[in-house]
Amino acid sequence: MSVSVKVSKASQWLKLDSLLVVTGIVSGLIGNYDSPAGEVSKIMPATYSFAIWAPIYLTGFYFAWWLVRAKAVDFGTGVHLLALSFFMSGLWVRVQSNNALELVIVASNLVVVVTQGHLLSKIETKNRQDFFAIKFPSGMLAAWITLATAVTFSDGLDISFKETKTVAIFAAFAVGFAVCAAGLIVPTLTYRLTLIWGLVGIVIAQHKQEQQVAIVAGVGIGFLLAIILRSQMQSSSN
Repeated sequence: MSVSVKVSKASQWLKLDSLLVVTGIVSGLIGNYDSPAGEVSKIMPATYSFAIWAPIYLTGFYFAWWLVRAKAVDFGTGVHLLALSFFMSGLWVRVQSNNALELVIVASNLVVVVTQGHLLSKIETKNRQDFFAIKFPSGMLAAWITLATAVTFSDGLDISFKETKTVAIFAAFAVGFAVCAAGLIVPTLTYRLTLIWGLVGIVIAQHKQEQQVAIVAGVGIGFLLAIILRSQMQSSSN
């Protein structure tokens, strides 16, 4: 197979990836996020924190444009999985009425989004364009989906509406996973800062109603700050 044919096929795949990204973002933008009447999740972050979708979507559109312009890409499977993550995030909105299917989609998306975050954390971007097209949305989306998965499973399994101690234990496992992922799986500053953003939102939203959950989130913030500080110190020494 000639080089030109390989490049042409690679370009076609990248355009398909671009379509997946745009479809996912549009689906998310026009989705219905209204919660049914009743109790509110005890680990839901403050409303302001959902503004994180603005930079995620903006850099997502930039990622889609970057994919269309790229005739070939040397960033491997991570790029394709990032595109799939955007699509699955948009699909999530369409299956909210089916609790079982939603949990399957959410769990699958967590695997995909964390995997792409891990793969893309290893690559070195040579310029700002590549960084904001790939690394930036990769870390933000992976982190936010990590937290969103915990909230969705808490609600889907009715954990959110049980006694505070049960919810706090669940939150501790979820935050523990996020912290471990930030240290071992997706060791990027973008991922870590986005997790902190979400956890601060949980502290603000729950510090009066569910203090144990707020404390768990606060401890997670402390661990993430320690990881960031350690990483910065290691970078300085090298």
